[in-house]
Amino acid sequence: MTPGNLLQHIRELSSDAYDGRLPGTPGEEKSVAYLISQIKAIGLQPGTPAGGFEQSVPLYGTRSGGTLAITR
Repeated sequence: MTPGNLLQHIRELSSDAYDGRLPGTPGEEKSVAYLISQIKAIGLQPGTPAGGFEQSVPLYGTRSGGTLAITR
């Protein structure tokens, strides 16, 4: 991999086409598909116990409900 090649992948994945890549969104699905296509293109083989390129993990999230006050 060359610096130019790496920059091409960074530009691709950071483009608006991937909608921010937030987990659980279509943008994440697009980015995972891109990564898998690139992995296959260089000839790597699947490595998960199920024989695929993806491994499921639980997704947890939290949101803060607090407020912020700044005084001077």
